[in-house]
Amino acid sequence: MSRTGRKLAFSFLPMALLLGVGELLVRGLWTPDDGLEDVDAGVQMVAHPSRIWGLEPASTLRNFGVDVTVDEDGLRVGAGSEDASRTWMVVGDSSFFGHGLAAEDTLHAHLARALEAAGQPTRVLCGAVPGYSVLQTRRMLDEVGWARSPELLVVGNLWSDNNFDRFTDAEWLSELDARTGRGLGLLAGSRLLQWLKASAAPARPVEAGDPLGRISWIRDPTATGQRRVPVERYHAELDALLGDAAERGVGVLVVQPANRYRVASRTGTEAVPYTWDPYFAAQREVAAHRGVPVVDAAAVLRVFGLGGDAAFLDEMHPTGAANQAIALAVSTAAQQAGWPETSLVPDMAGGPPPPAPTDHWIDSGRHRVNAGQDAPR
Repeated sequence: MSRTGRKLAFSFLPMALLLGVGELLVRGLWTPDDGLEDVDAGVQMVAHPSRIWGLEPASTLRNFGVDVTVDEDGLRVGAGSEDASRTWMVVGDSSFFGHGLAAEDTLHAHLARALEAAGQPTRVLCGAVPGYSVLQTRRMLDEVGWARSPELLVVGNLWSDNNFDRFTDAEWLSELDARTGRGLGLLAGSRLLQWLKASAAPARPVEAGDPLGRISWIRDPTATGQRRVPVERYHAELDALLGDAAERGVGVLVVQPANRYRVASRTGTEAVPYTWDPYFAAQREVAAHRGVPVVDAAAVLRVFGLGGDAAFLDEMHPTGAANQAIALAVSTAAQQAGWPETSLVPDMAGGPPPPAPTDHWIDSGRHRVNAGQDAPR
């Protein structure tokens, strides 16, 4: 090494040592003030260098009055015997993660019990993460999910893809894929940098009822914005997810998620269009083209006589009773389709599916609302 190189190295070492000591001191003496001391705002996400956000690995998080245990891969702990010879995985967003629910009331826990009762002991993993679109789910599977060797995926991605917001997933993920984006994502975990930022601009306390204090998938229907995942991209990514599963010999069953409005309305008896309609049509179309079973959670809840507060904690997140009904329907649908003798692997030999449905709600970045219609999203 040249004399100049040695000088640079020796000048860098004290700075690195100083920053390292500073990081350790700040981690030991300071905790970020998130303004949530007196507000249970649900599971709080951490920045993720490739998926935008995620759950903090190997942690226990408070989720509206209940504890959520997160494993070393950043996934909510699954259910069923660790010794079970079969493994399923549920993927989707907060409706499939178990928002506001104790472990025993989640969909994956009820699925494990339903499969056990049917004579098919199965370990059911939770690959659902609050707010995840199908793009984020595909990345999660590539990074940690497929390594868990699921035999079958229960796919519920839709609400977050359909959501109108101030960003699109593709843009954010593209930014993270850039070298600078990855670097910033890694640096975001530094407690020293968090402290410096907090010192310069203290966090605004979050008050109960503050619309900025939580992620909402159902808002004012006249709000402007753009789809997080345009329906054409959703259609293509869902088909690609089924292709990912087929390449690995993994079966798939699709669940169409429910909310209060879908349960209350019956197809054919009401002519009320909703902004999510193109996404449900795309989901059904892709599943049918690939020969994948579909369970409509709204139809299931109507059969079980569940609706309103009995079925949902809020507008869209299922209760334990609703998850029990959905789990029984999913277990039954899989077995009626021939599982486990039939693997339910998507049939990717039929070429691409028909074109995605048209999203009539999009108009120059705004979504249309019929005059006088309070159309929830």
